Amino acid sequence: MFTLKTLDATAAITVRIAYPGAESRQIQVGGKTIEYNAWDDALKGYGPVTGKYCGESRFIGVQNVLEFYLPAGCTVTVLPRDAVQTNVRMEWTLDAFFAKGGTTAFVDRVCAALGIHASTVKIVSLYEGSLIVNYNLVADTAPDAPSLESIQAAQTEQFATGGLDLGAPLLEVAVIPPATAVAATGGEAPKAVSIVSDGVLTAPGYQPVVLTQTTTNKCALTLSVAPGFGDPAPLEYDGYFITTAYVTRNGFADLFANAN
Repeated sequence: MFTLKTLDATAAITVRIAYPGAESRQIQVGGKTIEYNAWDDALKGYGPVTGKYCGESRFIGVQNVLEFYLPAGCTVTVLPRDAVQTNVRMEWTLDAFFAKGGTTAFVDRVCAALGIHASTVKIVSLYEGSLIVNYNLVADTAPDAPSLESIQAAQTEQFATGGLDLGAPLLEVAVIPPATAVAATGGEAPKAVSIVSDGVLTAPGYQPVVLTQTTTNKCALTLSVAPGFGDPAPLEYDGYFITTAYVTRNGFADLFANAN
């Protein structure tokens, strides 16, 4: 909780807090959540804090800096915000991303696939390498809105079935589940779950499938289309009968075989 106490009623400051990570947070004033400033594609981030009102704020991605305006007599509270935190890496460039509609088109694609409102998709940061987008899915306040747990499950299914087209081939997807899902079971703090790794589907409960071919997962293509892959019918490969194979960027892992 932050309060500026001063004899000068016109005094005000801008507070900057550097965090070690990009976990979802929210600003509250008088018990009401104050959303970050509007995203500015030209700046590739949230609009700057200009001192318009108490609690005006933005999150500066990559630097992981939370910035908010605090005038005299105002109290601002910073709280965790429960969300499905998602990190995606796509085979794209920043220029191509913005040429195809930028964050507006990105959010529209997510909403169309999941059937959620645009206000519940919060871009956290985006940067090159190839193109990485961090975004949060937050709860809708509508009475009949789906839970964050169901939204997470729906998003994973859409990634797994190819129903979530973000505009470019997927290389990596990782998701941190909402805290409520873990708290309900009395577990530890949520940890990142790999959904896609090196273009290969790695989501728990789904058979590995190549979603995007890369130079390091070509062997997965051969196995994924071969008869008998993933079931007891053996697949002969280089003198071995392979019954189960899981492919990662480093090659074969968990390979169970009987010598021919």
